[in-house]
Amino acid sequence: MNIAAWAQRVALHELQQDPGDFIARHVIASLRSLTHLHEVVDGIVVALYGALKGGVVLAVLRHHHRVAIFGAVLFTLVALAAAIVLLRHPTPLRAALGVLDIAVAFVMCREALSLRRHIRT
Repeated sequence: MNIAAWAQRVALHELQQDPGDFIARHVIASLRSLTHLHEVVDGIVVALYGALKGGVVLAVLRHHHRVAIFGAVLFTLVALAAAIVLLRHPTPLRAALGVLDIAVAFVMCREALSLRRHIRT
């Protein structure tokens, strides 16, 4: 799979829907200088994001309340930052992704805190 070609198709589609889309313009401008290193770094960022989300779920399931609370708070900060970036130039898809991430962060925090309360009793 060629990440540059895929990113260009997605960015062009976004620009067709919203000609003022900052992120899509940035993606298209940066594709000219996309190197293997950039692809690896982007992949690592996405993998770390998924690992953080999975780690919080695993901590809750394993009843590690401190790790769960710390991970939930960290994920909430990341989700809020991502939502702010996504909602700078809102489209229905971006709004849905931002709201979904914030909802997941809320549920993670609630579960981590309920785990802590459950351990205390």
